[in-house]
Amino acid sequence: MNMVLGTSMWNRNFLFYFFSLISFPMWGQDASFNFNTNDFVSIPSNASLQAETGMTIECWVNPESDTYADYSPLVHYFRLGGPTEESGFALQYFDGQLRFMISVGDGNYDIFGDGLGLWPGTTLDQGTWTHIAGTYDALTGQAKIFKNGVEEASFATEGGNLNWDFIDTINMKIGKSEINPASEDTYFNGGIDDVRLWNRALDANELQNRLCNSPLGVEGLIGYWNFNDGSDETVEDLTGNGNNGTLSNLGIGGWGNDALDNNPLCLGTGECVDSVIVSLPFFHSSSLDQSMGDDWSFQNYPHGADYAYQITLPTQKNLYVDTCDPITDFDTILSIKDECGNEVSLTEFDDGTEDFCPEASVDPPYFASIIDSITLSAGTYYVVVDGWEGATGNYKIAIGTLPEIIGSDIASDDSYLDIYFSEGMYTEATTSGALVESDFEITLNPNGGTATGVNIDYLSNTLGGPLEGGEDTVRFMINIEGESTGQELITVRPLTNASIFNSFGIGLLRSADQTQQLSDQFPPFLQSTVPENGSIDIATNSNVVINFSEQIRNNEGSNLDDSNASNSIALINNDTGENLSYSVSTINDQSFTLDPENDLPEFSNMVVILSNIQDTNGNLLTNDTIQFRTADESPPIISASGLASTNQYCYIDFSEGVFSSNSGEGGIELNDLEYTFDPNGGNCNSVNILEIKNYTGALLSGGETLVYAYVQLNSSPSGSETIIFAPADGSSIFDQAGNPMHPSSITGAMTFNASAVIDSLFLDPNNEYLDIIFSNGIYSDPQQLQTIQLNDFQISMNSNGGNASVVNISSLVNNSGNSLSGGEDIIRFILEFDELPSGVETILISPSGEDKIFNSSGVLVPQSENTGTILLYDQLPPSGITDAEDGEINVSQNDTLSMTFTDNLYDPETGELITISELKNFVTLEYADSANTEIPFDLIMEGSPPTLLVVPQSDYASDGVVNFDFSATLADENGNAIDFNFSATFTIQDYIPPKVDSFILASDNSYIDLEFDDQIYGNDDMTGTMNIDDILVKIIPNGSQMDSCTVTSLTRTDSNFLTGGELNIRVNLEYNATPNGNEFIVLESSSGVSIYDESGNQYSEIAYMDTTMLYDILPPSIDSISIPIDSFIVLMESTPITFGFNEKVDSLDFVVTSKALDSVKFDFIRGDSSLSLMLQPPFASHDSITVNFSYLEDEAGLSTVDIAYTYTTPILGDYDFDSKITYNDLWDLVENWEMKNFNYELGPVSGEVPHFISIPDSKFDIEDGMAFVQIWSWYQKEYGQIVEDTVMIGKPLNIAQLGNELSIFIEDSIASGQIQFSNNHIDSRLRFSTKSYDGAMYLSHQNPEKGYSILEFARPKIMAKDTIQVTADEESKLKIYYKFYGRDKKEIQRGHISFEYSTIPTTLDLYPAYPNPFNPVTTLQFDIPHLENTEKVSLSIFDLMGREIDMLINGNKPPGSYKFKWNATKHSSGVYFARLRLGPYVKTQKIILMK
Repeated sequence: MNMVLGTSMWNRNFLFYFFSLISFPMWGQDASFNFNTNDFVSIPSNASLQAETGMTIECWVNPESDTYADYSPLVHYFRLGGPTEESGFALQYFDGQLRFMISVGDGNYDIFGDGLGLWPGTTLDQGTWTHIAGTYDALTGQAKIFKNGVEEASFATEGGNLNWDFIDTINMKIGKSEINPASEDTYFNGGIDDVRLWNRALDANELQNRLCNSPLGVEGLIGYWNFNDGSDETVEDLTGNGNNGTLSNLGIGGWGNDALDNNPLCLGTGECVDSVIVSLPFFHSSSLDQSMGDDWSFQNYPHGADYAYQITLPTQKNLYVDTCDPITDFDTILSIKDECGNEVSLTEFDDGTEDFCPEASVDPPYFASIIDSITLSAGTYYVVVDGWEGATGNYKIAIGTLPEIIGSDIASDDSYLDIYFSEGMYTEATTSGALVESDFEITLNPNGGTATGVNIDYLSNTLGGPLEGGEDTVRFMINIEGESTGQELITVRPLTNASIFNSFGIGLLRSADQTQQLSDQFPPFLQSTVPENGSIDIATNSNVVINFSEQIRNNEGSNLDDSNASNSIALINNDTGENLSYSVSTINDQSFTLDPENDLPEFSNMVVILSNIQDTNGNLLTNDTIQFRTADESPPIISASGLASTNQYCYIDFSEGVFSSNSGEGGIELNDLEYTFDPNGGNCNSVNILEIKNYTGALLSGGETLVYAYVQLNSSPSGSETIIFAPADGSSIFDQAGNPMHPSSITGAMTFNASAVIDSLFLDPNNEYLDIIFSNGIYSDPQQLQTIQLNDFQISMNSNGGNASVVNISSLVNNSGNSLSGGEDIIRFILEFDELPSGVETILISPSGEDKIFNSSGVLVPQSENTGTILLYDQLPPSGITDAEDGEINVSQNDTLSMTFTDNLYDPETGELITISELKNFVTLEYADSANTEIPFDLIMEGSPPTLLVVPQSDYASDGVVNFDFSATLADENGNAIDFNFSATFTIQDYIPPKVDSFILASDNSYIDLEFDDQIYGNDDMTGTMNIDDILVKIIPNGSQMDSCTVTSLTRTDSNFLTGGELNIRVNLEYNATPNGNEFIVLESSSGVSIYDESGNQYSEIAYMDTTMLYDILPPSIDSISIPIDSFIVLMESTPITFGFNEKVDSLDFVVTSKALDSVKFDFIRGDSSLSLMLQPPFASHDSITVNFSYLEDEAGLSTVDIAYTYTTPILGDYDFDSKITYNDLWDLVENWEMKNFNYELGPVSGEVPHFISIPDSKFDIEDGMAFVQIWSWYQKEYGQIVEDTVMIGKPLNIAQLGNELSIFIEDSIASGQIQFSNNHIDSRLRFSTKSYDGAMYLSHQNPEKGYSILEFARPKIMAKDTIQVTADEESKLKIYYKFYGRDKKEIQRGHISFEYSTIPTTLDLYPAYPNPFNPVTTLQFDIPHLENTEKVSLSIFDLMGREIDMLINGNKPPGSYKFKWNATKHSSGVYFARLRLGPYVKTQKIILMK
């Protein structure tokens, strides 16, 4: 904010009222100092002057010159000399400007080396008082300089706290600089006044509000020197921080008038003016009262006292005025006048609406008034605030202007747009928040250009940094869609009328838009050509026309013509690389025609190359090319043809490259050719064209001139057969230009060469070989050099359901069985089969390819030449299979064995069918035992071919092992004989359930081992393990305490986990008590038990074992005591204790001992299972009595040793049995002493503390008191310690200090209590004295080694305000913790307080509250001096309206230092004032509550 407020009407008392609200007076300043030559003020270096996270240095200055030499200072607290030598700040001249410089971060930033001219600076007018301020905020890293409250310049530092590491002993100086790069100290000539130093960065609003006002009492002020010291050499620091300066008046300077005297920035221009507005926006809080007078008239509203603001507008402005703020507490009216004292208003306004200023929460809303818009020409005007019908009170006024966009600039490359606003702008109406992209709308009007759109990338300041809010120039980083030609227009406007705001909270209207023309970024380009790029079939007499997007020149800027066009446009035959000559013509420098000197070559690829071209704006054309092909007009023909000597292919030679389509694409295919075959009476009746390839053997892709048509003959030719090729029709074969080949273009007749044929075959009866007889000798190559190889033939087989399925040719020999040498006409094929042929299989042999076999003339034998189907001879004897598997287990007890044969079975010797009785002789069935016991069976024959069934006459034995054998020599119908040998050994399934063979009980009863007769599992599929749930434990206790038992786990006998298949299982047991040998146990199976053997047979027995007696393993012990061991033994009473044993005890030894006494008296009675003791008094206080059983033995001989039980006696005087001696016990003694309740008497006593033996005498006297005092003192010495309890209950402690004495006043409702003192001086003692009466007891104890003292008291009678006097030996700081209780022992007061003894204060002081700001408690500390006459002391809290809201202290207080905590829970956030009054003396300070 930019605001200056002053007054010329000092006779009015409204200013005094306003400033009294913030607790300091506004006094007139009466002097400044004019520095000249060697004058300066030195202020000693001090940490209190060294701000950290922010700072402000400000002063008034009246220069004697327009500029000064470098390093001439106003204020200098600065070390400058390069990295690691820089600290502090300075307001000093450099390069003609007054600059603000600071050191931040770690001090390694080279301020001097990087240039002092970077720091923010401004110029000053000679002979004029000007206000200067430099600010720094560590959060933003921004250093700024202000002139008269208006920001002049800023600099973005590296950030961080201010650096003071290298300031050393440099002092702060006013008017002088030292430790700078200049050769000597530098001074300032001119007036300086009102120097202020802050530990935070003030904003423009704060600076303007306080230009002419005192800063005292404002948060953050750490130094203030106003030069109102007259001729004194001491320039006082008015903050009270003690940083006074010393004036060295070594020059010719002297004291002058105050900077604020008749200062136009602080005064109005007429009697009817109360304040002057220097700049806008303007904010002012004030109060209106009747003493201000009624200086202005209102035409339309009843009015009274008023307040007027003068404003001078240099140009026409649209103003907004309102009093919308919570401070406004009366019904305001507003007017604007154009002449001082004019009764006629330019505008007047009274009330706001119901929804007026909701953010300010003005209540009622009509208190606020608003002039929302008035346009004023340049001139002086008066804004007047008045009250409806003369109402007065507090108000806040705000005056601002309508924001505008005043200009824009765009980057040469259209990358960003700078928008200039009339003032700083924000995204929030509350003058906060940086502008963001979503606050704006940006649009593009192509306006005939080529760019199509625009969007905002992000916003920044003009240095590229992020926005902070309040900038008047904003850089819009934009993205243009498409290339701009310079014709396009972009428009920026707010998204809504409430998108962005000035510091007054007024929105920038959408109508305040800004339009900017884009720059020409678009290079010329090739728009069209004739012929088009990529065209074909272009007439050879064609011209070339080139059209550009705009007028073009060559790179030298010259127009294109015949003299220079070839340097920019080249016409080239791309097939030969030849440059073709042409002439060029144009009518507009945008369209050009190339006229070739000669016709273009036929069917050639032409290219036009464009380069070295630019538009009239210098944008270069990207090098480009235009390509086209000229027409081809001659159709293709067949120029030659022929047949390969091997008959493999025919070749066809065309006059040019041929294609399968008129588009000049694709190779010709089989259907593009037709052929005519004529056998001419030869052996071959037909032929197939297999494929067409080029001369390399690759498939055709188009454009070939020579093609090969590969043929396949259906048999070997005899030499008379011919073939002719021709196009399939007139549209099947084309040249590249699409010219079709005429069907009349055919090949000559090509005659096939004669080849070899298969004349006859011979198959060996044993299928071992096959002889093939050819018509003449054969070879594997056309040159008749290589013999036939295995891979030259292929053989195939059809099994036809027979036994053999695979055949191979193992070798080739001649009919004599010798190796081939080449040219043989009989070839023997040696055959191999995977199985013996059964007589239904067939084979076929042929060449393995079209080029594998050749005759003696080199002519190939076609693959179609083959043997035909050949039937093989039957060689397969009968076979059979059996379902009996050797090693099979779990075979059914009535399983039938089968043997299945492939043929009917015959006797190989007689050739007769064999009988069933003959076959049974070949079968053996017996058990695999030592006697090979035979198993009776029946043999059954079924079907043809037969299946034999071996059926046992009865079930096999469970788990029996059976041997089966069938051995015989048998033949099929064709006499093919074979030996049959079927044998198998298999195991019959186990179908008998498992059972337990034996069991063993562990000697310690901890487990039972079960031994099964078979391996067991948890499931019937041989998986899983036996489970705990399978076992039920039954206990017969027979009077024993042990009456139940559980199975804890099942393991192997070696304690490993079960995995399944175990023979032995360990059942681990746990009992509810230790067995004594009378109990019986039995393990039973549960219902549906999941225990199976390996055959899946389920366990079926009811129990796993017989009922068995457990072993006695219970040692004797004590299982009951009549008195718990944590109970006290009453000091003066007999104590019976009974120990119960867990069983009958045969013998025992025990002893009773005391820790404090030599012996303990007791009687005892022993039973079979118990021991009763009677302990006899007296007992010692705070003692331990132990009953130790050294030996116990039961009737089974089991023993136990060393069982001990220890009981304690209470501390004498510990009435509440809490093991402490405290004020509660003291109260019990005092109260019962008063009541003569002898149950509470203690003495006389014998023995040593704390082990007293009480001997009551039925009376209360000094013996009882001394006994308690000794015990209490012992307890404090041994266990006493400070408990720092910070809980506050009830009223604060009533305490007063006089010097080194404290008076603690005990309220009459308090019966007992404790006060603890923690002293910072070790070995220091306190002295206590009390004003009390008989019957009350005050006990104190001091532990100076720990800095600890305690006082406890009890008083049975009610006495008003007993007083405890505490005297300290030396200066010390005490922390006091207190607890006070009533007669019912309910807590009345608890808390803590600090006490500091020093000399008695000599002055009334109110120290800064801490914390401040606070929430909700702050501490107020003050000093009360000694006065001749006693005066009343009051400490009160006031709000901003001057109303007393809390009275903290009101009464007499002795001299001393005091602290008081104010709890503001019930009050709202805001500024408050604490006022301390002692008689006529008053101290006030501001405190801030922030919730």
